[in-house]
Amino acid sequence: EYKNLVETEIYEEEGFKITNLDLANEILFSIFQGAGSTKEEIEKNARKNISNKIKLAKIAQKRGITVSDNLETSQMFNEYQNQLIKQYRTEINPSESELLKYFNDNKEKYAIKESFDMNLALVAIKPSKEDEKNAEEEAKKVLNSVTINNFKNLGQELTKEKGYLFEELGTFSKGMMVKEFEDAVSSAEGNSVVKEVIKTGFGYHIIFVEEKDKANEKWKASHILVRITPSEKTISEKMDKMKKIKEDIVKGVVTFTEIQKLDEDIVQSRLLKGMTSETLISYLGFNPEVIEEINKADLNNIELVQIQSGILMFQKVKEVKFEEANFEKSKEIVRNDYINNQAVEYLKRQGL
Repeated sequence: EYKNLVETEIYEEEGFKITNLDLANEILFSIFQGAGSTKEEIEKNARKNISNKIKLAKIAQKRGITVSDNLETSQMFNEYQNQLIKQYRTEINPSESELLKYFNDNKEKYAIKESFDMNLALVAIKPSKEDEKNAEEEAKKVLNSVTINNFKNLGQELTKEKGYLFEELGTFSKGMMVKEFEDAVSSAEGNSVVKEVIKTGFGYHIIFVEEKDKANEKWKASHILVRITPSEKTISEKMDKMKKIKEDIVKGVVTFTEIQKLDEDIVQSRLLKGMTSETLISYLGFNPEVIEEINKADLNNIELVQIQSGILMFQKVKEVKFEEANFEKSKEIVRNDYINNQAVEYLKRQGL
């Protein structure tokens, strides 16, 4: 077993010694690429990739490029490629007309897109102890109302209201549900409603165990979930606290980047740059409504907005307006992109 783990040379190609580790790394890369569906196909693709790297290294050597012999094989290949591209880039000297053509062919890329920078704080609103108690009491009322005969109809009716969920879970086995839920169904009889509400991280459950296979530890069940959600009172109290923090920012008592220490429910507080209408915001994802709200805000004003996942406090600190692509302003960027493109095309011509 130890011998299998020691790095050893397994073959040589064009003067390059390839080890089992070199091949393993290429195989791993081929798996990530989805190159092949069998072990043999993947290894064949990996060996082809190594051959291509050797081919590129030989081209570099012919152009007088040398690298240190002390490098590992994979580092050697990378260095040959980097030096080859660097050398080739110095040989490319595009004319003004070539740059202008490249600019016109990719004009949209060089337009200055509308964007903004903003300070942002995202605040989660957690249910209070009172909210939790109310949810438990509501779940107990539901439990007192259900029977094995009306469970489904009552559950479907409650789902129409905010804070409730009815699900037919079908058949599941040991280990598929959270522990509290599994303990409840395993201790109940088949064709019965569990005698008490069960609390999990999702809320309070009222459970109907429809069938029980004790021997195989399988159950068929439905449940009505009463979620623990923040009340209007809890939301109002958190909003009041954020208004006080907003006032402290305006007064200069604290900065946006420091406010996380003032409230444990502030999930993030940071400066976001180059935001656009397509930007994904951490914890919010793609949220065009929020972006639109920010776009409408006055520069440097601090705004508080209630959203589904909590409260958003933001301050737009910079705006960049849309500007049509301009060749003269973009010339250096166009030149760099043109040269990069030519370098890629060069590698393709080498069959790489």
